[in-house]
Amino acid sequence: MRRLELNALPPGSAGATVARSSGVPPEYLLAAHASGMVAARWHRSHATLEEPQSMDDHVLSYCAAGQCDGRVVLEGAERRFPQRTGALTFLPAGRPVQWTLTAGGDFDHWHLYIPAPVLPPIVTTPVRLRDPWLDSYFRLFSAEVESSGAAGVERSTFLDDTADLLLHRLTAVLSDCADAAPTTTSVSALRPHLLRRVQAYIDEHPDGDVRLGTLAGLVAMSPRHFLRAFQRAAGTTPHRYVIDRRLDRACELLRDSERPVCDIARGCGFCSAAHFATLFHRYRGCTPSEFRRLH
Repeated sequence: MRRLELNALPPGSAGATVARSSGVPPEYLLAAHASGMVAARWHRSHATLEEPQSMDDHVLSYCAAGQCDGRVVLEGAERRFPQRTGALTFLPAGRPVQWTLTAGGDFDHWHLYIPAPVLPPIVTTPVRLRDPWLDSYFRLFSAEVESSGAAGVERSTFLDDTADLLLHRLTAVLSDCADAAPTTTSVSALRPHLLRRVQAYIDEHPDGDVRLGTLAGLVAMSPRHFLRAFQRAAGTTPHRYVIDRRLDRACELLRDSERPVCDIARGCGFCSAAHFATLFHRYRGCTPSEFRRLH
């Protein structure tokens, strides 16, 4: 398969950063227009990012074939991620990271670059995921790409058609990781006036890109410290609180207005009507249209 030239990658993109780290471009890029996600297929034997860099996109990595040893450094803390066929790793956007991937031979990776506004802040550190659904998704994606004979930079109908399903599943898996993250008794609950400041900001930006780093900055804390302090004070994660407030607002609009569901979804900060409907059913027990009929 024809390999892309490095200059085919948008400067400053996550794909360009990863390409520089390994010295080779991906075999090809596949883009989803609606969500802005980009998938890249890599075939290489090593990759090293020596200087800490932050990326605007989340990176979901899937080891399609082969094996390698992964090392990620975030804020001086090192974590190792052994990569074997089927391994999944998630790197959150906006965090300065370094990484090294080394192997005795070549290995194949899928990278899915997800714009930060499309996926709300859920975890603040790199995490290894274990999920049969995501594994099956990438296997199917690989088969679709191979059968289509993709090359160069192309639009992916498959990625467009499945973006909402993928984002919904990834949100659930990452939320489980955040809920299972250990908390330490040394972190005090966020003080009431600081909690109110954060809650007010969230309520004032119902359709905005509410990032964990932004919320932490409101109270002069690191994202990791803020995540734990907020959870101790509010009894839930910032991500779940944002989702609940947006769904509460959506319920008000469904009940008190005749605005179309798609407009309400956008106005309440959801990336699409389908994503909104999925989360609404998950957390409210019915679809938005059913809620409107009942109220």
